[in-house]
Amino acid sequence: MTTQQKVEQAQVTEAGRIRGYIFSRMCGLVLSIKGDNTKEDAEIIIMEQNYAPPKGQLWTYDQEKKTFTSDLTPFQVLSIKDAMVSSDTPIVNETWTGSDYQKWILEAPGIIKSVLNDSYVMKLKDDKGEPGTQVVLYPKGTDPKPSMMWDIHS
Repeated sequence: MTTQQKVEQAQVTEAGRIRGYIFSRMCGLVLSIKGDNTKEDAEIIIMEQNYAPPKGQLWTYDQEKKTFTSDLTPFQVLSIKDAMVSSDTPIVNETWTGSDYQKWILEAPGIIKSVLNDSYVMKLKDDKGEPGTQVVLYPKGTDPKPSMMWDIHS
């Protein structure tokens, strides 16, 4: 199944918005707000999918704004910590300001690319696919690693 087909499989909540879990292709774990923390700069990690329903694991991608918001914190978006573009900068949840460090582009084959610097993407820190692994910013390079590949579906 292609990335586009998987995105289409995600629940479309309204025009231009896609809602679902963001799965790591490397390990099948999902993007989560660590400890369901609602405070500014909450760390983004991967965890096993929780079916409870997991407000800190369900995300909506707004294609117009190019943002990801969680059900837990709909006023916050996935952001590059301190707007610092460098290897292993943490991805955090911050209040939406409209800045490019909070915007993302979905790119085939399963890449989530930064608008601030499109040669950087979301990646699992140290290429680890274990629960609790931090999600960070990293240079894409010419051959994306499995730890940089994501799928969105419900």
